[in-house]
Amino acid sequence: MDVYYELLDLCGYLDESVINEDDYDFELENLARISGIIFNYESIISKDDVKGLFFFLTNIIEDYGSFNDAVDGVQLMTIHKAKGLEFPVTIVSSLGENKFPMLPKDPEHKKDTVNMRDTFYTPNNCLNYKDYTENQEIDLELAEENRVIYVAMTRAQDVLVLSIVGEMPADIKRISSFFNEHLNLNNVSISSIGSKPEESKLNLSYSSFADYNNCPWRYNLLNKLHFKVSQKEVTKMGSIIHEALDIINQEIKEAGEISEGDIQKIAKDTYYLHGGTDEEFNEYMDSVFDYYDEFGFKITVVDSEVPFSIDRNNYRFNGAIDLIYKNQNGEYGILDYKNTVFNDYNRKKYAQQLLTYILALKNDFKYCDVEITEAKIYAIKSRSLIDFNIDESKLATQKEEIENTADLINSHEFNKNESSYCNICEFSKYCNG
Repeated sequence: MDVYYELLDLCGYLDESVINEDDYDFELENLARISGIIFNYESIISKDDVKGLFFFLTNIIEDYGSFNDAVDGVQLMTIHKAKGLEFPVTIVSSLGENKFPMLPKDPEHKKDTVNMRDTFYTPNNCLNYKDYTENQEIDLELAEENRVIYVAMTRAQDVLVLSIVGEMPADIKRISSFFNEHLNLNNVSISSIGSKPEESKLNLSYSSFADYNNCPWRYNLLNKLHFKVSQKEVTKMGSIIHEALDIINQEIKEAGEISEGDIQKIAKDTYYLHGGTDEEFNEYMDSVFDYYDEFGFKITVVDSEVPFSIDRNNYRFNGAIDLIYKNQNGEYGILDYKNTVFNDYNRKKYAQQLLTYILALKNDFKYCDVEITEAKIYAIKSRSLIDFNIDESKLATQKEEIENTADLINSHEFNKNESSYCNICEFSKYCNG
């Protein structure tokens, strides 16, 4: 991924004047799509195998055709991908003599180059299933090319444009002559293809909200243009622990209790299922058991991984609450897991996250009448439980903060923001802010 971003930087695509200019949105979205492919390759194969990545990109790039979801956008695709689709205007490009439609292969052809490797063909007389003559084979190939051209041309609803490279192929010349003789294009009526759809409502999560408040420019790259960055090992481990704790908490919710043996089995299965390594296994298991010894066995699980959505005129805020619980006094609380060592630097950020969750519950039909009296963070790496104060004034301030952030994003305010966060930002080396 670092190599890819170095290339983008050298080409000027990470320059602020490009990132914040609407004229480049389409190009940037395609470049972001490639970052997503690289992200998937790193996650599944390796972060270091550059040669393998180039081979991977070469072989799957056709599956990532250009696409524009606007009603009046231009869709670029292969004829195979276009099967079953129709468009008001269809352009079949790059027609050329012996190129497209293709010239039938020479039956005596012995050698070719495929993927930069010598490829040798088996002679027809050695293939028992080929019970037809070489001339019949040529006729079959011509018929197949005609079918391909037919599929391409019949994608047009109102207007068909055939684009020629070099000399017009004989078959296309015949088709063109037929059109000129039998069609009067002056009488063709093109129906309206509709107006542009209304812009979709801004979708926020706590991560994207925090991204914007740390640095609007970084938010634009990650959340609006959808560039990807390499997954950090701490993030991967955090995801594994979150899932294990969720499965265990769901078991406790259903059964009311759980044995240490069941916790060990769930935690172990989840860990190795998601690619955990033997080197970190013991520390991971200790983290899970320490949490339940310190807090998990002392509460009643009400719900785990609770999805929510705050819907407003100018934004929709989505997320999930790690845990809703009752303490030993029967009071309700919320808890969020963090695979980190707690320090006061993050206190404000965590407080905003918990306040957002409480605001969400106030709008939830199931929990709107439930009073949340506790809000906690459990920092897994430091084995520490941190309490946060809740009051109506803080909730009102957080609600206003979300509204202001949504307004700024909808106004396309994506300036760079220099702060201490720059020290850990993945784009800091390409940023002169």
